Amino acid sequence: RVGLMNSTNIEKSSGKKETTLWFGGKPYVIDIDKAIAMLSALEIYALACYNVTEQHKARVSELTDIEAVLAYNYTTGYPHKLAF
Repeated sequence: RVGLMNSTNIEKSSGKKETTLWFGGKPYVIDIDKAIAMLSALEIYALACYNVTEQHKARVSELTDIEAVLAYNYTTGYPHKLAF
């Protein structure tokens, strides 16, 4: 994500108005400002997911019995998936 954001910003600074993003083996030509906004949203989403995962890991490491570990709901707290 960081490399793609960097290259997209370089394209923008060189005067390009569009960029190509690939998904599922298909190219998508997108307005460069829209691509930067999408990549920014994706980075914020990924950071939020990472923070929730680390919080779950910390909580599970504090549990002292197997029943509590098995009962722990590690799916809670994640942000809604992005839709572009």
